[in-house]
Amino acid sequence: MALRILFRYTLWLIFAGLFCLQAGALPELKKDSSRVEVRSIPAKNISTYKSDKDFQYRQHITEGMSVWDRFWRWFWNKVDALMQRQGVKTGMKILMYVLPALILIYAILRFMGMEKVMLWISGSKAVNPDFDIREDNIYGIDFTQALEEAVAQGRFREATRLHYLKTLRILSDLGRINWTKHKTNIDYAQDLAGTDLSYGFGDITRIYEYAWYGEFPVNEQEYKLVREHFNQFEKQVGA
Repeated sequence: MALRILFRYTLWLIFAGLFCLQAGALPELKKDSSRVEVRSIPAKNISTYKSDKDFQYRQHITEGMSVWDRFWRWFWNKVDALMQRQGVKTGMKILMYVLPALILIYAILRFMGMEKVMLWISGSKAVNPDFDIREDNIYGIDFTQALEEAVAQGRFREATRLHYLKTLRILSDLGRINWTKHKTNIDYAQDLAGTDLSYGFGDITRIYEYAWYGEFPVNEQEYKLVREHFNQFEKQVGA
C-alpha cells in the first residue's frame, strides 16, 4: 500500500515538473494594453474603394420585365403545365416512337420512287379512264394534242404530268437518260447527275411530284408558271 502511494506521488511530481518547464518556455505576454496604435487609410485609397463595385452595398433598382418578356414567361409556364398532364406525357412517348417510324417510311418511299409506290397503291386503276398517261406509254402519246386537250378542259394537273412525260421523251431521244418503264424519277436524276441538266431536271421533277403525287391543285395562273419552267428546261436541253 505504501509503495502504491509513493508511486502515485512520484508520477504527480514528474507531471508537475513538466508543466512548469512548458510554462516557462512560453513567451512573456505584454501586460500594458493601454497603448493603442491609430492607423488611417490614405485618401487616394478611399477614392479607389468608392469606385470599386465590390465595395458598393446599395441595392440596385432593376427595371420591370417588358411585355414581351412577360408573354414568353407566361407561354413557357403554360407549356410546362401542359407537359405535366398525364395524357400529354403519354402522347409524347407515343410520338417519340411514331415520328421516327414515319420518317423511316418516308425515306424508304423516296428511295423506292414515288412513281412505283403510287402505282402500287392505286393498282391498275387509271387516274382518268378516258386519259391513260402512264409512263410506260410515253412513246404512244401525241403530246401536242394531249396538252391542248388537257388545258382546254382545265385539267392543269394532268397537263403538268404531260409536260414531265414529254421531257422524259425528249431526254431519252437525245440519249441523255436511259429510259425504261421500270425506272423512277430518282433513277433519271442519277442519269443526269453531274451534268449541266441536273439542276433544271431537279426543279421540274419537284414541280411534277408536288402537283401530281402531292395532289396540290393547279389553277390556270399557276399552270402558266409551270409551263414556263418546262419550256425553259426544253430550251436548255436543245429541243
